[in-house]
Amino acid sequence: MANQAPPEAFAVQEDRHIDENHPYDGSGLAPRTCTDLPCMVVFLMCMLGMVCMTVYAYREGDHRRLTHGYNYRGELCGVDKKVRDKPLVYWCASGRMLESGAPAALDLDFPACVEKCPHDDTVNMACLGVEQVKVQESGEEPFITRRTVVTQSNVMQNSYPCKEFGGLYCLPHMSALGLPKDGALMRSLTDSSGPLGTPWARVTAAAGGLYRCRFLVAGCLVVAVVLGYGYLLLLRTHAEPLVKTTLLMLVVLLLVMGVYFMAGSVLRGGALEGWEARNCLFREMDQAAARGISVAVGILSFVLGLALLICACAAQEQILTALDCVEAACECIFSMPSLLVQPLLEGIWRICMAAVLISGFTSLLSTATMKANYLDIKGERVGGLTWSLSFSDEQRAMVAYFVLGGIWLLELSGALSQFVLSYSVVLWYYTPKPKGLGPNSPLIRGFVVGVIFHLGTLALGALLTCLLRPAHVLFGSLAQQVGPESKNPLCGAIAKCLSCCIERYQKYLQHLSGHAYIDVCISSASFCTAAQNSADFLAHEGGKVSALSGACFVACFAGVLGIAAFVGLLCYYCLVLSWRWAADDSPHYVANVHFVSLVTAGLAASVAGCFAILVNHAADTLLYVFAWNKQHAHNTVQKYAPDSVAEMTEYRPLSKAGTITNKQSGVLGAFSSMFQSNWKKGSEEEEYAGVSPEHQHGGVQ
Repeated sequence: MANQAPPEAFAVQEDRHIDENHPYDGSGLAPRTCTDLPCMVVFLMCMLGMVCMTVYAYREGDHRRLTHGYNYRGELCGVDKKVRDKPLVYWCASGRMLESGAPAALDLDFPACVEKCPHDDTVNMACLGVEQVKVQESGEEPFITRRTVVTQSNVMQNSYPCKEFGGLYCLPHMSALGLPKDGALMRSLTDSSGPLGTPWARVTAAAGGLYRCRFLVAGCLVVAVVLGYGYLLLLRTHAEPLVKTTLLMLVVLLLVMGVYFMAGSVLRGGALEGWEARNCLFREMDQAAARGISVAVGILSFVLGLALLICACAAQEQILTALDCVEAACECIFSMPSLLVQPLLEGIWRICMAAVLISGFTSLLSTATMKANYLDIKGERVGGLTWSLSFSDEQRAMVAYFVLGGIWLLELSGALSQFVLSYSVVLWYYTPKPKGLGPNSPLIRGFVVGVIFHLGTLALGALLTCLLRPAHVLFGSLAQQVGPESKNPLCGAIAKCLSCCIERYQKYLQHLSGHAYIDVCISSASFCTAAQNSADFLAHEGGKVSALSGACFVACFAGVLGIAAFVGLLCYYCLVLSWRWAADDSPHYVANVHFVSLVTAGLAASVAGCFAILVNHAADTLLYVFAWNKQHAHNTVQKYAPDSVAEMTEYRPLSKAGTITNKQSGVLGAFSSMFQSNWKKGSEEEEYAGVSPEHQHGGVQ
């Protein structure tokens, strides 16, 4: 049997919990050691690879390949020397001309570069004539040499009315020709086999549009930063009406969008024509595709709106709990002014990083090279008559590598932010009341410690949390509905059906969460060890602290969605209402406004996430370090804990007559034993020399 601690050891334990100024209160931070070095090496090698790819992209790529068309010889219109004064792409007529003045078809294989678009049929255009093929054979059987000679010549051809599109193309002017917008000519250009409908053409058009309106996107992100600060200030003073109003506005927006896009299924006659004229989808695609996508978007928006409404009504108690956590987090944030700068700095960093990654990504796309096409001409397969941009397998692999590396880098930015917040909040918590302005330079200290000592741990945590985020969102929410205390019958029923998956999730994956960064901050442990320690500690602590952990998610989620939706709509209406980006003949024309708006909304959500992380992680860290402090010396909580935290967790100090549970075996005993020998001060080691490791609550120094 294990040796039992002498009676005086229990007296020491009781004194430690009763004494309001006991020095062994869990304060301080562990001596720093470098953690998860192998993962740090892998991450740095990955980043080195991205740097090499970026250098290659800037050296070999040309953004103008994404914003300019090219002729059948592979020359970029308006860029290459021979066609520098001809920036527009024109497709000559093929076959006879119709009575309307429009050609029966277009010669899609041989586009030409022109100086300006013809507005009628009186302009003579230099077009490629009919090829002459001559096959010459020499030698005797079986050694015959066949030589194919293709003669190309330009001929003058009457033009047809065109309209400049996006500063790039001369497209048939349908209204001037008296033809429908989605007629055969336009379909030949824009369908999946046409020059403007191929995957590459759509990707380059989307990337080019994003590049043309980059300053608008940057301005929208500045608006996101301003809205983030406004949301943070309102959370401090009017948290409940703000959160509920934001959720209500999101529900109304989604339901209205759903009804609007589904309205085309029931409207008839003039009302339907007016709806199609106002629906932007009908301006960018053919009628059948626009109707199908409108119905799909409408159903999706309506279902999401109903789901959000049901969840908001069913989670009223969780929302009120979240508001209590928000109050505690705001008390910490606004009493330590340096924390107010953190989301701004992180937002600027994310914007700059996103700009570099987008620039590198578009540069990689622009490294596509001209490749000769093969055509069948009079029974002979001939190459080199036309050229087109194409990717090699190596270039495709580089694009995929760059995207995955960029996601890892963005996740690492969030992990470092959470570590710095944890470090700052721990320092602030263990500043005795009244706390004043808190510790000196907590952000700088936390950043230096995180980058120098724990870069590998943060990289590993970023990778694992990114991969496991869908599981955390799904099974983490359902796990809270398991048991008789569940107040949501629908979620409870789903949780019972997925009980096996939830059990595996709780056993193997649940502990891999952001709480690990708090333990890394305190104990300087590796990610997996810290994740398991934090999960065991919270599970053993139980009660209010465990229940409140992560409760701020509701308020933060509402803020992020609200800011992203507002900024996305702002970008969209700026694009569709401004001549600079909406006019077909503008050199800054953005063809795919939905893509740009969605990208801007995603970037705005990332910026708003900086403020969400600040509130959510500050609350989680406060609860964690409060429980840590209470486990080490119960009554010293009065010396450090903010009143809002003590009230929220229903903390009560112990008296001399109170009883203390000294049983520290099992998980907590193993957890506590990690923080004993190396981190105690010399005087404390002498004071607790007679207490067995099973009964010590080691503080970190």
